[in-house]
Amino acid sequence: MKFILVLLAAAWAICVADAQKFCSAACPKIFDPVCGHNGRCYKQFSNNCIFDYEQCMLKKNQLPEFNLVITSKCGPEEKPRCSDIAVNNFGPQQ
Repeated sequence: MKFILVLLAAAWAICVADAQKFCSAACPKIFDPVCGHNGRCYKQFSNNCIFDYEQCMLKKNQLPEFNLVITSKCGPEEKPRCSDIAVNNFGPQQ
């Protein structure tokens, strides 16, 4: 009986670990922009879901993450833009 419980606990731990590696890209196609900054540049994301997805992918790949700075479009004062310099992009095209 103890063996079965240990086996179930191990299987559960493996499932939880695998779930933590998964970044969901199932985002609505709603344009509600947010602006993020990664310490180098500003980037506009189509919505908060895409922002969260890209943060998950960056974290998973041990790359610098963005901080949410504005819950709207990046303004003209938010420079430089990441599109102006080479930055990894993991999310769906925005």
